[in-house]
Amino acid sequence: MGGPVPLGYEVVERKLVPVSDEAERVRTIMRRYVEIGSVPVLLEQLKAEGILTKVQVLSSTGHRGGISFARGSLFHLLKNPIYRGKIVHKGQVYYGEHEAIVDEDLWEQVQMHLQERAPAGKRPTNEPQQALLQGLMFDPEGWPMVPTYGSNGTRRYTYYVSRKDLARKGDPRPTRFRRGEIENHITSQLVTFLNDEHALRHMSGAHEAEALQTLFERGLWLAQDLARPDRSEDALRGILNAILVTKYAIRMELKPDALGIGHTETWSCIIPRPTGRRPFREAKLKMEAKPQNDRYEADLVLLLAEAIEVQRLVLASPELSLNQLGKREGRCRTNLARLLRISWISPRIVEAVAAGTQPKTVTRKVLLSSEIPLAWEEQERMLGLAA
Repeated sequence: MGGPVPLGYEVVERKLVPVSDEAERVRTIMRRYVEIGSVPVLLEQLKAEGILTKVQVLSSTGHRGGISFARGSLFHLLKNPIYRGKIVHKGQVYYGEHEAIVDEDLWEQVQMHLQERAPAGKRPTNEPQQALLQGLMFDPEGWPMVPTYGSNGTRRYTYYVSRKDLARKGDPRPTRFRRGEIENHITSQLVTFLNDEHALRHMSGAHEAEALQTLFERGLWLAQDLARPDRSEDALRGILNAILVTKYAIRMELKPDALGIGHTETWSCIIPRPTGRRPFREAKLKMEAKPQNDRYEADLVLLLAEAIEVQRLVLASPELSLNQLGKREGRCRTNLARLLRISWISPRIVEAVAAGTQPKTVTRKVLLSSEIPLAWEEQERMLGLAA
């Protein structure tokens, strides 16, 4: 039998056998703990009386033990189920072949006192993190985003982050979201969408009164469930197929059958990324010689994200004209044409919009209504970004 021998036992013919004097010592220590109810006070008493841990003779390193009890060794004695005639294997407790040296009544009293005096917030095991979006969200590289946490003293911060084990040297930095922020953002956007009958009708393409009534009713029910903490997770997983994070927006893939529509393909709903002001890393005070321009516009960022999605639609179906593509997607051909032209906009303009440093001339209305040149230099000159 490998490993150290617990206090109160010795190995005889490969079996644990209780040692009479040591067994009584274990029982005495447990009785004192029930009477005192304090580990620190009991430790002081044991030290003052010269009560030491059992000496264990080891073939490889001589011996161990024979020292004063410490906090860890005392807790180990008080919580060790082996003294109740049980063994622990891979985190599970089983009945062993050896006899118990502590009776059930004393054992239960000790465990009850330990539980009552356990610090608030301590967990006996690493419980799985309850994350609403676990298994649903993917970053711009297609990597799964998993729940994680960080701590600062007694405070704990929770996040969703790209799986680090999939990253390779030279890959983009992982995407991170504060868990509460992204969960609330996704939920609120879904509630808004499900309460918008015009948006539901447009996305579904339904025209019959009965189908529309079913669609609106289910949308309302789901929206109500999303607002209830005890039902929000089931509602989210019932309507969401996946959450695809892009550089400038978030695409929610929805399940039509959750709304009573028998579509074979998922629906896509594009929403802006959260606009939380607090970054992942703490902000540092930085003095600038001139004030920075701060004109971040979520609507403008969303427009660029929509344009990129339209470009992907066009490239995925090169055999279709814009008119045919518009009919298939239930979208205006003219609007598709405008978004497609915007999708080829200069990277400098995109970076400026993302940073909120674009000129005043760069607005959603201007981009949609202007005949934007194909050459990037001409675009930058027209929109006021020429070097």
